[in-house]
Amino acid sequence: MGWWSDTVMGGDTPLDKLGTIADAMGVKFSYDTPPPEAPAELHCYPFTRSAVEANLSAAVEALARNEGYEGNIGRQALGVVILWTGAEMPDDVRDLIIEAAEADEWAATGDDGRVRHMADFILAVQKHRPGTRTSVTSEGLFQALDKLTTETH
Repeated sequence: MGWWSDTVMGGDTPLDKLGTIADAMGVKFSYDTPPPEAPAELHCYPFTRSAVEANLSAAVEALARNEGYEGNIGRQALGVVILWTGAEMPDDVRDLIIEAAEADEWAATGDDGRVRHMADFILAVQKHRPGTRTSVTSEGLFQALDKLTTETH
């Protein structure tokens, strides 16, 4: 399907990488109501702060198998998981995530929306403190379709 939104998580690739992160962390996809400590925005993956912190190195290692575009999108998705759960973000992981956002190929084309979302994301990563959940602008496929049909009618 590709991308439906210029947000960090607005495409198939980041959602695929979210699955890679979940697998590495032992988090199972579920349509059930997530536990109260798991943000609803995580696309049916009930990540918790404790699960992210306990398995962060496994996720970093799993994402290291991809370089370039795929690797950058994966590290951006990891940043979103950390921000949404309020997990600890070690400096080396913070640096990887910021580097991935700075190297975003789509933003490098000068697309205003993507550039803005990457700048906002980098700022959120830089300011992140453990225990504080930070929402990252996200637009699901159906939200994007609804917006598109509303704008054209």
